[in-house]
Amino acid sequence: MGFSAGVSVAFGAPIGGTLLAYEVSSPNTFWTFSLLWRNFVCSSISTFMLTVFEALKSGERLLLSDSGSIKFSWLDPGDSASLEEVPGAVILGVFGGLLGSLFIQFNTSLQKWRK
Repeated sequence: MGFSAGVSVAFGAPIGGTLLAYEVSSPNTFWTFSLLWRNFVCSSISTFMLTVFEALKSGERLLLSDSGSIKFSWLDPGDSASLEEVPGAVILGVFGGLLGSLFIQFNTSLQKWRK
């Protein structure tokens, strides 16, 4: 739970922290559905507490009705993607998909050869 809480605080993603902890320890048999939920609650609370501490540090007023106090990531409304960035994102997506497909094909043929 400490691992997933740390990852979720570092990246502002409690779901990602929980899934990464599950993925890293997936060969173990101790993962139950209730443990997964406890891990997610721990990650969510750690992300929430980081937001609370940041608000206290900056001197902002903290209200539970404020949507900024329950945010799960950092998004600045002034930062918007321009149309010029779309081709680069598409190229990276296609390259990543092709590279992943090549890895899967290589791994499948390697496993057949090892058999």
